[in-house]
Amino acid sequence: RVVADLREMDFGRWEGCAWDALARTEFDAWMADFRTYRPGHGESVQTFMARVSTVFDETLLQGQATAWITPPA
Repeated sequence: RVVADLREMDFGRWEGCAWDALARTEFDAWMADFRTYRPGHGESVQTFMARVSTVFDETLLQGQATAWITPPA
């Protein structure tokens, strides 16, 4: 079963960019507010973790052995 909420974090306009291609000021802003900053106007770590943890909690409630397999980038 494919679960959309387990997709990778959305980095907005940073998507596919090399780290050294990002503006240092934007990267520093993300590091200063790692939890809620939206890198590249994408998704915050807080939002990403919330959607993944919801699936994790639902999986635990089912009480069945589960394997999560993610494709390579």
